[in-house]
Amino acid sequence: MMISMRMELDISASFCEDMRLRIILLLKDSSLCVKCLVTSLDSLQSNVSRHLSILRKNGIVGRVRKGGRAYYTLDFNGHYGKLKRMLVTAYYNELTENEPYKSDRKALINMSSECEADCKLPKMNKRKSRIYVNR
Repeated sequence: MMISMRMELDISASFCEDMRLRIILLLKDSSLCVKCLVTSLDSLQSNVSRHLSILRKNGIVGRVRKGGRAYYTLDFNGHYGKLKRMLVTAYYNELTENEPYKSDRKALINMSSECEADCKLPKMNKRKSRIYVNR
């Protein structure tokens, strides 16, 4: 596959839309079903699915089907993997303490007991407000 300027633009565009950026930041250190994303983002399923589709097309998000469910994760493989990882880390470090990203993370943690799927959710350390991953 030939690397093109189009791919670079698609990657950049993924981070320039609010809902897509919110999804990307929720998927950092997580593997989530659509229901967890919809609930955490307080959005419509059709809206979240549309943005997930764009993120998959742009190579930012990958999907794994397991037991009749689809789980979404960040995809750092393939072309521009290092760039994608760097962008996610930079946005995460700068924005996670700001709204709406902070509330999205809290909603995700709070709804973890309601999720019937096998999502991999981050665990919040209340003392430092840092996110850690359940392994």
